[in-house]
Amino acid sequence: MKDRQEIIRRQLEESQRAKEQLASAEEEHRKVLAEARAEATAIREDAKRESQRIIDETKSTAQAEVDRIRSAARKQLTAQRRQVVSELRTEIGQMSCSWPARW
Repeated sequence: MKDRQEIIRRQLEESQRAKEQLASAEEEHRKVLAEARAEATAIREDAKRESQRIIDETKSTAQAEVDRIRSAARKQLTAQRRQVVSELRTEIGQMSCSWPARW
């Protein structure tokens, strides 16, 4: 009878240790899961910041290119306008010189 009681006592102790180990493992699982979620959130936030940085950088580069093209176009138009005005003045000068000769 004592042997049987001893076996039952050991089984109860083992059962209690198993419950404690299970509870400890479940708690560790919850901690690891919480850490993984926090890390995933941090990664998503980093990705959002990086994507916004890339968008801003791309917009800035594109705007700089637009400004460069506009500036070049304005310079070209100004040069062409000056050339046309010069050519017109030359033609008008030539016409004014040849006009009296026709009369």
